[in-house]
Amino acid sequence: MNIAFRVDASIEMGSGHVMRCLTLADELKTRGHECHFISRQQPGDLIELIEEKGHRVYPLQECDDTELGDLPHSHWLKGGQTRDFSDSEALLKTLLPDWLIVDHYGIDATWERQARAYAKHIFVIDDLADRKHDCDVLLDQNLGQTDEQYHDLTPPGATLLTGTQYALLRPEFARYRAQSLMARHNNSQIGHVLVTMGGVDKDNVTAEVLSALEKSALRDEVRITVVLGKQAPWLSHVKTQVAQNRMKTQVLSGVNNMAELMSQADLAIGAAGSTSWERCCLGLPGILCVTAQNQRVVSEALNEADAAIIIDDKDVEKAIINQINRISDDEELLRKLSVQCSRFVDGRGVFRVIDILERVSR
Repeated sequence: MNIAFRVDASIEMGSGHVMRCLTLADELKTRGHECHFISRQQPGDLIELIEEKGHRVYPLQECDDTELGDLPHSHWLKGGQTRDFSDSEALLKTLLPDWLIVDHYGIDATWERQARAYAKHIFVIDDLADRKHDCDVLLDQNLGQTDEQYHDLTPPGATLLTGTQYALLRPEFARYRAQSLMARHNNSQIGHVLVTMGGVDKDNVTAEVLSALEKSALRDEVRITVVLGKQAPWLSHVKTQVAQNRMKTQVLSGVNNMAELMSQADLAIGAAGSTSWERCCLGLPGILCVTAQNQRVVSEALNEADAAIIIDDKDVEKAIINQINRISDDEELLRKLSVQCSRFVDGRGVFRVIDILERVSR
């Protein structure tokens, strides 16, 4: 199959949309399919990373115009839907993809309907259920999401893939799952903390988390690993900050072994975004900070399932200190969180999704 992705990354929107599309594209490539990316040039884009992964990228010219459209995230699509489709149309006309995969909160049925002229099938990845789509298949990989939420937002007969069984995780998470769950079976103490506030962390929440860990009841012997993207604007600041830490702290950027790192940690402190499903697959207990409005669907579902500790406070430092002390006082809490979160994701969602795309294309 010939597959085109329309997806962006930026300092404002983060890296999650591109990263999950890359997960899908990498596995499609292993099955012999050809993947192309159409992505807007802007600060924080991941065009270079996509190329490093061996996929062809067609950059759209950088655009500073922000259109105040009707969608809650219209401002994420620079230039608005009219200009964006105009910029993309010639590429789509050349590629004529079997599948056009759209993962962008700033795009809805208006853009997708025009793309029908050039794509055999359209696949939309969404998390919000806040706008209409013109697609053949729609994926919402979040806990608690249902087909009913999209019935009035998609065409009759569209295939709806909702729930964490379709979470787009790289294959290494499924490989590490069994050993990671086994290691947590009798673990009740924090010896290694993994801090992952997203690839960008534009507001430098990482600094607040590190400050909280320094002031918490954690022992000096505890190890801390911080992971940020190569283009994270506060990367050098964080590296300077950890040099003064009482606990041994390493800062990693642009890692490609996140499953291994997660399997080695006892507790994760991170943003309540799509990385939550990676933690769940490995049974990694988490303290999750809600850093954006679009993370509330994930955080509320995990909180309701007792599968993570959610922090929605303005005073992140104080809240984390309180939760670390709570875990230290409760020998069963880490095990309970691990068991609960591991129930929802088995790491095989990407295979299920591709099986469906291949079946629809036959």
